[in-house]
Amino acid sequence: MVYFDDAFARQSYNSLPDKRIDQSSGQVQLVDNAPADYALGTLFVYGWGMAVRAQLFNASTNDKAALLAASCYSGAFTSSINSDNVPTGFQLSPPDMDEATAAVIKLVPLDQAYGARGSTALDRIQAFTTGYFGGLAAC
Repeated sequence: MVYFDDAFARQSYNSLPDKRIDQSSGQVQLVDNAPADYALGTLFVYGWGMAVRAQLFNASTNDKAALLAASCYSGAFTSSINSDNVPTGFQLSPPDMDEATAAVIKLVPLDQAYGARGSTALDRIQAFTTGYFGGLAAC
């Protein structure tokens, strides 16, 4: 099972930096904490990736390798639902990829989530893109 604290889930959902444009003046204002549904979704996918690692492969879930494997699985899952061939008709929108990237960089390494475990943002993004473009077989 994957559990999240309600307050952290709300924080994750409202975690994306965004911009507001005043149409009358053309002024752009940067804002924090814009809604990011797939940022929260990405955190859940990481949790399921950790469960897969533990239950199917009897592997550790407490080290850098575990976090990078979960990153890779998350990329593979994201790719699988980001196609025209999804039976449920569910597809990601272009901002969802921004939300996933922001979550991998900013939320995953937080202590309330999974912690960095010795990984860098680049490590996690590279593992995510390996899974996205290579599928589970690449993980």
